[in-house]
Amino acid sequence: MPLVGERRARLGDQHALERMAARERVAHEPLALQQQPLLAPRADRARALERRVVLRADDFVRHAERFCCGRAVRPDRARRIASAPRAHRSMSQTQPGRVTRYDARIVHVELLSGPERGRVRPCVLRGRLFEERTQAKNPVAVGDVVDVSLDGDPPGIESVHERKNFLSRVASSHDPRAQILCANVDQLLNIASVAKPKFSSHRTDRILAACRWHRIEAVLVLNKVDLCEREDLVDLCATYVEAGVRVVQTSATDGTGLDELREILSNKVSVLYGGSGVGKSTLLNKLDPSLKIAEGRISRYWDQGRHTTSFSQLHKLSDGSTVIDTPGIRVFRLHAVTPVELRMLWPEIARESARCTLPDCTHDHEPGCAVYAAVDEGRIRATRYASYLEMLDELTGRKTDEAEAAPEE
Repeated sequence: MPLVGERRARLGDQHALERMAARERVAHEPLALQQQPLLAPRADRARALERRVVLRADDFVRHAERFCCGRAVRPDRARRIASAPRAHRSMSQTQPGRVTRYDARIVHVELLSGPERGRVRPCVLRGRLFEERTQAKNPVAVGDVVDVSLDGDPPGIESVHERKNFLSRVASSHDPRAQILCANVDQLLNIASVAKPKFSSHRTDRILAACRWHRIEAVLVLNKVDLCEREDLVDLCATYVEAGVRVVQTSATDGTGLDELREILSNKVSVLYGGSGVGKSTLLNKLDPSLKIAEGRISRYWDQGRHTTSFSQLHKLSDGSTVIDTPGIRVFRLHAVTPVELRMLWPEIARESARCTLPDCTHDHEPGCAVYAAVDEGRIRATRYASYLEMLDELTGRKTDEAEAAPEE
């Protein structure tokens, strides 16, 4: 009877352990030993553990090339790695790293310390990062500083450090969560072409508003200026200079503005963001030919670019600058912004709104609206005001966004 009572007590403890959340469970033995080996004497459990370690070592040897990035591993070394004591393979042994690429479920991380400092390792998400559903679609993004555990194949990301800043958007029309596009950047360069494809004030204004929302310094880069009439270019520049945005004119064809662009990027972490086909990858190749980033072509029928960059990637230029190249976008919606907060993301609208008759004026239809009067008098550009109204309609639900039908990135 005492033996039966002891077994029932141990089974009860095991059931309680299984009901416990994974992140709270402290497993002193492999989960494979939960059933019959759990009720066996200690010597039998030890032999079962030894057999499991040997099987794991044999499996590791058979797949050594896949686990070790194509490099062959001697069987004796593989067996030593697989049978290393658990105390030396603790999940608490982590190293800091920076995410350089996030492609599907694989996260590429550059290690920032230890003997492998500077090496980029493919990693996977572990623990809470993988299991929990949060307000963000992706728990990590390019530019994040993370803690990496090297005790696995592949290594795992255990946690993400607190971010200095980040840029996000609504993931898709079917997923209202935030998609984190990049993190811990010093500035964002909004790349926009003035021709082929034509300039989009709608997209540009949204990205600039997102930068103000996330407190990221923004620079508007007007690319392909060699294809635009001078008068049109002057008027376009004036529109955004009046809004307090720094504007740079560039052309990868004749080299216009490349020196100024190189100076802006110097000693900073920058993200290049814009539509498809505006020339982000081409500009980077001009700044540093060793990158050899694939460049796309413009569709003659649609007058827009095709995706050549399918994921965000961090690059280090030859002069020491750090740049994040992002995929071209067609749809951009701000995440977690209210109509009241939206007004403050347009500096010229925020400036004129102090003279509105109504304190809660939305600058849409109210009588005595100073913003509407400023648009009528030319103090606020009509294209900027139109972008504001379009985003306001989206937030208040008065409009079915035409972008819903556009393909997502």
